[in-house]
Amino acid sequence: MTDSAAKRAKMILPNGVEVEGAEVQTVESTERWSEFTLDDGTVLRLKMMIASFIRADGQYDQDGNPVYAVKGAPQITFLSVPQQYKRKTQ
Repeated sequence: MTDSAAKRAKMILPNGVEVEGAEVQTVESTERWSEFTLDDGTVLRLKMMIASFIRADGQYDQDGNPVYAVKGAPQITFLSVPQQYKRKTQ
């Protein structure tokens, strides 16, 4: 999709300012799981399920790269949880 045909969206910058941007579609993706062991003994896997990216109009970082926002949500899978942290069943 070209920039002129891109879907428009609003995003909020880290400084709280709301700006317009262009939704940018993903062409290719490798979504790997990250695995975490917590100090309470829980082991879980996490990956982000990305819905879309938004490139802010006229906004750049200190290196001149465009600023992007990510629309998505984490997906969590529990590999093991210590018994004392699980809900008691009847």
